[in-house]
Formats: sequence, structure tokens, C-alpha cells
Amino acid sequence: MTRLTSSEKELFEEVRQNRLKAAETFNNRLFSGLFRATADIYPDPAHFVYELLQNADDVEADSVEFILDKDVLYFKHNGKIKFNVTSDNKKPLGHINSITAYLSSKDDNSGNKIGKFGLGFKSVFVYSDAPEIYDDKFWFKIEQQIVPTLLDHDHSLRRD
Repeated sequence: MTRLTSSEKELFEEVRQNRLKAAETFNNRLFSGLFRATADIYPDPAHFVYELLQNADDVEADSVEFILDKDVLYFKHNGKIKFNVTSDNKKPLGHINSITAYLSSKDDNSGNKIGKFGLGFKSVFVYSDAPEIYDDKFWFKIEQQIVPTLLDHDHSLRRD
């Protein structure tokens, strides 16, 4: 069974390439403060917990679970709205586009609640350099706060 269609793979790769170009700019010392400033936006270092709960609520989850393991935190929910991806110039933007950007997508009346400003989820980068996300179709990690990379395996805890 094919997990992603060829169109979804192409769109994901398009977003990845766009974010790699942006990351190159942001990693330039003249712009590197943007990535560092994200960690300073929220006064509570555990703010990412609220953001994860908000994202779960955005996708209509009615159950969430935090699992602590040695040096790892897993967050699970049963959200009904699944991740999608679009071209970056399409409205409404896909969830993967939004979560890997610095922009507002909640204000476009699209029903796309994930990634209001593209900042909330970024609070996880205080604790993780490359958080992984496992959806029914999309398994990916986010590097450099904005660069999505497909993973070739599902996570065993997701199926529990």
C-alpha cells in the first residue's frame, strides 16, 4: 500500500527545497537571530506543552497522552484532521507548509488551525533539534526549525 501519492511526495519535496533555501539565509550570521529569538518568545520554558495541547485541540482530538522515557517525550493524540501539504503559493496552505513556516494561517478562514503564526510549535525546539511527527500518511522530522524531512518508518507508539 502506498503511503503518499506521487503528488504528495512532489509537494513535500517542493516545500523541503523552499525551506532549505530559507534556512540557508537564516543560518547566515546576519539573520541567525530569528532562530534564536524563537526560544525567547515565551517566558515559560515548558510552553511547548501548551502548544502541543493547542495543536491537538486544533485537529479535534479528544484524547491526548504524554509518555516520558529516558531523554524522550512522546506526545500522542487522536486528532481527526490529518496533515496535508500544498504548494507554498496556494491558499489555504497545507499543515506541513504552516508548521514549517513563520506566518499566520489561522486568519485566512480556511479552517486550518495548525500553525497560527508558525511560532507556537517552534517552542519544542527549546528541547529538540529535530522533532518527529507521525501522521497516518506523513512521517517526518523538522530540522533547523523549518526544514521537513520525510522518514521511511512509522513509529510503533503511534499504533498503540
